[in-house]
Formats: sequence, structure tokens, C-alpha cells
Amino acid sequence: MQKERVQDIVVSIIVLAISFLFYINTKTLTPPADIFPKVVIGIFSILGVILLVKAIFYRKYGEEADEETPEKVDMKRRWFSITGLLAYIFLVPILGFYVTSGIYLVLVSISLNDEKISVKSLVKPITIASLVMLALYGTFTVFLRVPVPGGIFI
Repeated sequence: MQKERVQDIVVSIIVLAISFLFYINTKTLTPPADIFPKVVIGIFSILGVILLVKAIFYRKYGEEADEETPEKVDMKRRWFSITGLLAYIFLVPILGFYVTSGIYLVLVSISLNDEKISVKSLVKPITIASLVMLALYGTFTVFLRVPVPGGIFI
């Protein structure tokens, strides 16, 4: 319990230090090229602060009744995620970034879901993947005009 608290404090301090170093390195970027890195660094910093506050002030730290231990985690899900990630890396140049990312998000969401596969259980992963892909398209293609790997579908 105490060991986990110390580990989280150390990790949060490392995250905040990395955020600070990255922020200093973005000082040389000119607008609007500096927007995306600064937003990512800001989110990274906020998560580091949240972890630090949790580690310092949360009283029942590490006492949550979690039935699943790392030994009990379903190995099929782990291997599916790893092979899915490798397939994603292989398929991005072939199918394109947006198509491959959408398919990957849907399949991983479905595999991590504990519900039986039905039409109702597929609506949420497909909706979330569509919204994420729309946000990525808006960010990279429309706003930042960054070229992404195209494939046979783009």
C-alpha cells in the first residue's frame, strides 16, 4: 500500500518534469505549429498533477477491493491487443491511417467489452470510434494540415 503511494509520487514527478522539459523545447516553435504540442503537454501535466494529488491526499490508497489481479487478467485479451497493435502497424501503410485506426478502435473496444456481442453492444464502440476518427481527421487533416499515411481507400 505505502509502496504504491511512493511509486505513484515518483511517477507523477517524472511526468511533470518531462512535461516541463517538453514545454521548454516548444518555445522555439512558431504559431500555429506550437498549438498541438502545447495542448498535449498541458494534458500530460494535468494528468501528472492528478496522480500526484491522488497519491498524496487519497486516504484509502491501495485498499480498493479489486478482484482481478494481474495474474487473473485474461491472457486472450492481452494477446489479442498485442497482435492487433502489430497488425495495425502493418496495415496503416496499406489501408491508410483513418481506415486502419477506425477498424482497430472498434475491434479493441469490442474485445475489451465484457458483454456478449450483439447489435446493441456494437453501437457504443462504433459510435466512439467514429467520433474519435472524426476528431483525428479534423485535427490532422483540416486544422494542422499534416499528411497522414494514405492507403488503397484514400
